[in-house]
Parts: sequence; C-alpha cells; structure tokens
Amino acid sequence: MGALGYMVLRPVCVVIPARYSSTRFPGKSLVKIHGVCLLERTYQCVMHCQLINHCVIATDDERIAKAARSFGADVVMTSVNCASGTDRIAEAVRSRDDLAQAEIIVNVQGDEPCIDPHTIAKVVEILRKSPEDSIGTAVAPIRSVEELDNINITKCVKTATGRALYFSRHAIPGSKNGICMNAIPYYRHVGVYAYRPDFLLRFAALPPTPLQLAEDLEMLRAMEHGFTIAVAEVQHHSPDVNVPSDIQEVEQWIKSQSFYS
Repeated sequence: MGALGYMVLRPVCVVIPARYSSTRFPGKSLVKIHGVCLLERTYQCVMHCQLINHCVIATDDERIAKAARSFGADVVMTSVNCASGTDRIAEAVRSRDDLAQAEIIVNVQGDEPCIDPHTIAKVVEILRKSPEDSIGTAVAPIRSVEELDNINITKCVKTATGRALYFSRHAIPGSKNGICMNAIPYYRHVGVYAYRPDFLLRFAALPPTPLQLAEDLEMLRAMEHGFTIAVAEVQHHSPDVNVPSDIQEVEQWIKSQSFYS
C-alpha cells in the first residue's frame, strides 16, 4: 500500500530478446519488411498492447542496439553467452531494478513482427488469474494437416482446467486410427510467455531436462521440474520469421491485413 493507503500498481514489462547470430537466419532482426526492420515491427506490435507499461530490447550486439535506439526503444546489453532468449531476459531482469520489481515480465520473441497485441494481453491476463501457475502462454487452433505435420510448429495439448499437458513438435494427440482433425481439436503454441520476475530467475537457473533436450522445447524444462503453465486460447496466430523464405509470407500477410504499413 502507498503512503496514502492506495495500492501501488507494479508495471507489466515486455522484454524482447534479440541476437544477430541466428543459426538459421543471421541478422534477421534487422531485415527490412516493407521498409521497416523486423525488430521495429515487433516493438510496434508490443507498444499497441494497452496492458504493457514498458518494453525493453535485450541484445548482445551493438548493431541491434543502435537500430533499437534509433526507433526509440530502451535497450539492455547482455552477455554473448546467453544460451536462450529466456537466459537473456533473466540477465536483463537481474541487471535492472525496474524489471526486477515488475508485476509480470512478458517474453516476446524478436522475430514476431505481426504478433497480435491482444494475444500479449491474454497471456498477461491468464497469469494474473492463475496465481498458482508459474507461466502464462497461448495456443491457437490448427486448421490444416500441413500445420500439424510441420515439425517447426510446436503443438500443445491442454488439461481440462486449461493448463499445458505437453508440448511437442509432432502431432499431438495421436490416434491409433490416424489423425482425425474433424473429431478433436489440435492446437499450435503461440510463443509469447508471461512470468513473475522471481520465477523467471528461478526458471533460468534450472538444469536442462531429458524431454526438453529431445524436443528442443524450453517449456518442457519447466514442466519436468513440476511447474504448471496456464494456457490462453486465441483464435488466430500470426506468421513469424525463422528462415529467409518466411519474409515473403510475412510481407503478404501484412499487406492483406493493412497492418502497420
């Protein structure tokens, strides 16, 4: 409570981890999409979310830092030794008191130039409503067999109470009679995460786990250590950028949506 008896509201902060040396697409954060770099478009999406009080870009590269400052972003420099985006965000939180004191830290990947601000809001809200859960994230319906068969699209199955049951690169749930998309809902993971700062630091310190390493999916590390993940369902996902060929898809999507021209 504040000095006058009012509750002091703690901010909700987004941290966007961005590195230059992406294995599949080096320098993708600075690639232009309709004349605006990918990282700036991601930042613009975040800033359209009304629940977000502040956004920070965490990077280990001066080229990215310079670009981020040019469009007005707050930048935190992090180590080149961060093994994952989560590690980079945790380092940023450890180095900044304002982030450490936030109510919620949201991880929005730097390669999400079309992320829906409403998805960010729903992930924040699901964690706020679930004090017993450690992480909030989102899923969207899978609408084609092509999506289901694509190992670059992470799938998720949920419990009856709306928590994550498992994540996989393969089609889940399976069926002894084959895939029946009309008989059961399938979901793809939307890679936005909400954490409370203290749990984020604890999570980043957890050792890797067998399922995490087998699937190469970081959320499984939390689940294998016994932490629960609240899942918000959204109706649509937006295209992200993993490889150079994704740029054309993103540009077409932006054009079709009249989205931040």
